Amino acid sequence: MNVSRRRTASRVAAVVAALLAALLVAPAAAEGGVLKGTAKPTESVTSGSWGASVSPTSLTWTANSSQTATVTNTGTVAMVQLTYQITVTFDATKDTPVLTLAVCTSPWSGGKCNGGAGTAIPANGSYDVNGTTTETSSVVPPLSGSVYLQATSSGSFHQLKPLTMAFVPEVAAPGQLRAALKTNQ
Repeated sequence: MNVSRRRTASRVAAVVAALLAALLVAPAAAEGGVLKGTAKPTESVTSGSWGASVSPTSLTWTANSSQTATVTNTGTVAMVQLTYQITVTFDATKDTPVLTLAVCTSPWSGGKCNGGAGTAIPANGSYDVNGTTTETSSVVPPLSGSVYLQATSSGSFHQLKPLTMAFVPEVAAPGQLRAALKTNQ
């Protein structure tokens, strides 16, 4: 009997030890799957991606009209500004076309942005023909969302040569990204 009691006691001790180990390890494993946390005031987001794509990447005219393009946030970090490198090419000397560009948070309808004119890029007017310029806009696509550009040509097109406007959106500086939100959690 003594041997039987020792075996039973050993088995009970082993089961108790296993249960205690499982109870101690389980909370640590569960914490590994938590997707929230707190940051000290001096901490910041150190990883993520940011960027935007535009479709189509260029627009071409042979007569005056308005055309649209869609800019989509392709990153995981929200933006507060977006920089556009805009190149205008036109192979004619007599004509004097003028290009303007505006952005809207909803798709353009009948040349209107929510019934208005949208936000001009640049705020002061139009683009030089046969030049590249860099402009910044605070109208940005939300995460996984889009904003909408409308480019309008006006002026003369006597020679019917194509006028092209090409877009390259980019985040040009860290200040164009939205700072992390502070919480009390």
